[in-house]
Amino acid sequence: LHIDRNGDLLIARDSGGDGRGGALAIARRNLATGATTVVADRYQGKRFNGPNDVTSDAQGRIYFTDARYSGKEPMELPNAVYRVDPDGRITQLATDIFRPNGIEVSPDGRRLYVAAANAKPLPTNPHGPAADKFGFTLGGVAAYDLDANGNISNGRAFFRNDELMVDGMTLDRWGNLYLAMHNGNPKAPATGIVVLNPRGEVVERIPTPGVGWTTNLGFGRGADAESLYLTTAIPFRVFRIRTLRQGHYF
Repeated sequence: LHIDRNGDLLIARDSGGDGRGGALAIARRNLATGATTVVADRYQGKRFNGPNDVTSDAQGRIYFTDARYSGKEPMELPNAVYRVDPDGRITQLATDIFRPNGIEVSPDGRRLYVAAANAKPLPTNPHGPAADKFGFTLGGVAAYDLDANGNISNGRAFFRNDELMVDGMTLDRWGNLYLAMHNGNPKAPATGIVVLNPRGEVVERIPTPGVGWTTNLGFGRGADAESLYLTTAIPFRVFRIRTLRQGHYF
């Protein structure tokens, strides 16, 4: 989920398993009226595999990751990163992360971050990529330069973790990147929350609740801007962490 510059809720709709409930699309919900519309569900006539995470920039462009994490529908596209322009045009930006997940645009609009959650037990996409360009064996974050038109270049490894996947992410106003990480193992779960500064240095490790996998992070807004919210899976819970930082929103 992501709130854009207009105050609309952008929703990445995954499969949910065997075609139940997900619709494989990016949707927009007007929080004032409740009206929900589909932003994108196909690229060049082919259905997405399972939009996983979504963000936007100050110009209203939408960026999202598409990779199969659940469901058994036929895969028609490679695991990839996409951009949707305000006029609805869809551009495939990258296919170089084996299984992309979280995604964020830096506060200055000059960098795109994409998380890697390269879980090995999940089915490999027959359309690729066959390998991770950045060498991430399990978890990591790639950083790309982002130009004024929303195009990316100079992709490079920004953070790496060979024991935990990087799932959802969020940013504060100062451009620090907050990572929710876990190993995807329900029998012996391992988790972590790491904060990186814009240079890629670990500046904080936030203790996890010790319940479930840490899957996503997001700051509150307005008077609640100093609350960092955390979701977990297996079991599914929501936690609030009081901070001295405020979240970033365009």
